[in-house]
Amino acid sequence: MKRMILLLLLGSATMTNAQIVNIPDANFKAYLVGNALINTNADAEIQVSEANGFAGSIYCHSLSILNFTGIEAFILLDSLTCSGNSLSTIDLSSNTSLRYLYCVGNSWTSLDVSNNAALTYLNCAANSLTTLDVSNNTLLTSLVFTGNSLSAIDITNNSSLLTLGCSNNLLSSIDVSNNLLLRYLICRNNSLSIFDLSNHSDLFWFDADDNNFADLNIANANNINFLTFSITGNPNLSCIEVDDVAYSTTNWLGIDATTSFSTNCNGASIDELGSITVNVFPNPTSSSLTIESSENIESVAIYNTLGQLVQQEFTTYFSVENLPTGIYMIHAETEIGIIRSRFVKE
Repeated sequence: MKRMILLLLLGSATMTNAQIVNIPDANFKAYLVGNALINTNADAEIQVSEANGFAGSIYCHSLSILNFTGIEAFILLDSLTCSGNSLSTIDLSSNTSLRYLYCVGNSWTSLDVSNNAALTYLNCAANSLTTLDVSNNTLLTSLVFTGNSLSAIDITNNSSLLTLGCSNNLLSSIDVSNNLLLRYLICRNNSLSIFDLSNHSDLFWFDADDNNFADLNIANANNINFLTFSITGNPNLSCIEVDDVAYSTTNWLGIDATTSFSTNCNGASIDELGSITVNVFPNPTSSSLTIESSENIESVAIYNTLGQLVQQEFTTYFSVENLPTGIYMIHAETEIGIIRSRFVKE
């Protein structure tokens, strides 16, 4: 009888131990045990039943957590913030209810969210990611992976995206043709060269400084509602196609001195005009301006930022001394077409 009782007690103890979530990281465990919404019986452990039944948010920002083992028991977890730790891996394959993931500033080289189809928000900025597969995350409305090492990403399945933040990566291209609901597009400091955003009628925030753009169409019938437009540091971008030249010239000052606006860049950019080359100097200038071109220039029209014609010339060397300080657009007419450029009057 005593032997049977002992066996029953041992079996009971084994069952009890089996019901405890294994959480080897002391900092992670301390957070979970200290969270009364999770540790409902207020003991020193997290039972599997407590983890399995928790459908709220885990917020463990900057707690020096090295190991996230135990997170897999939170199968109903809705939101996870684990930024500013020292995590190199994380297994989220069991957290299929997860909708919000903020994991900025860890040490991940890869992140597997293929089982997290419920995700609507993902911010994994400031890691060391070289790959990121979001093809299964079709409900995403916000995706930010700024400050990683991605050279490519496929977001064609993410048609619900409203926000895309991909600055400071190694991207040479990104296909946004299926992301027609985009409102915020921030892609600074990559090697992007072309965007056609003419079908993105909800877009009102665009920041693409420091890329290699040579072609940009942002005539989306919503230009007047833009809150931010900036594309400096793109010396190969001579023409941006917009809704209204006068409006963009007046309100969108975040462009290079060699860039101008047009409603039809196909007939305006230097590259599209074949062999034409142009050089405007000095730029900026305080007195005179010279325009050199491989094609004969018949006339030069200068417009201010309001789109008003302020000076007309029939020579390629002339004075601009009487013009007020500011930014001006040059339309140089040739037999082949109009060359558009830009200069700054000091």
